[in-house]
Amino acid sequence: MILLISYILRMFLYIEHFKADIKHQVKINFLSSIPISMLILVAFWSSYKDSIIIELNIIFYSASILQLVIALYVISFWFKNSMKNNLLSPAWFIP
Repeated sequence: MILLISYILRMFLYIEHFKADIKHQVKINFLSSIPISMLILVAFWSSYKDSIIIELNIIFYSASILQLVIALYVISFWFKNSMKNNLLSPAWFIP
């Protein structure tokens, strides 16, 4: 959650750096680490905290939607900007 909050603050405080990151051929691939980490935290917390199941569901569904949006954006970015062959990796389709 700290990563998410800090990245949201970075998006608003340093908007030009964020725009440059989402147009960079390598940095764009790390954008999906935020929703993935949210999903991992939900999986971890769900086995220990039964009292906050509603909050965990909200985090899970928002992270899932965010992951879908980011994955579609990244894949469309790859095809629109014709990535260099030496930068392509099959592991990038995992997100």
